[in-house]
Amino acid sequence: MKRSQQVDRARTALQVTFGLALFLNFVEAWWDPDGPAWSLTRIAVSMLFLLSLAAFITLWWRHRRSTAR
Repeated sequence: MKRSQQVDRARTALQVTFGLALFLNFVEAWWDPDGPAWSLTRIAVSMLFLLSLAAFITLWWRHRRSTAR
């Protein structure tokens, strides 16, 4: 797989996880859920978002460096 395809896939994953995190924020603003299941869901989505953000930044940076030469 080409590096530009990897960057595109990482960008898509970032957009999906951002949308999911945004949706959970809207749910929390509208209706205040409680309980361990909600807390675990929020933690899992936060971790997925951070992982996809780190992957996107890393792949984007590597792609930019390889094309700058």
